Amino acid sequence: MNEHEIESSPPDSNAIGTMTYEEALNQLESTISELEDGKAPLARTVELFERGCQLRDHCEKLLTDAQGRIDRIVATGSSRAV
Repeated sequence: MNEHEIESSPPDSNAIGTMTYEEALNQLESTISELEDGKAPLARTVELFERGCQLRDHCEKLLTDAQGRIDRIVATGSSRAV
């Protein structure tokens, strides 16, 4: 397996659920860059698109969770999240 194949192999999608927001966003940006490059074969393009959707969903979930936590802090006037 050459270096390009190692970089192109999509990580286990189950690992997405354990990523921090910053890690997922970084991977999403890399995925988008590879898609925009337009040099990947169709099968790889579909894999990248699917992974990008999973990463986007994970980022949205983390942002929604953070917003909910902030809303609870503001509502209770406390620095401890409920």
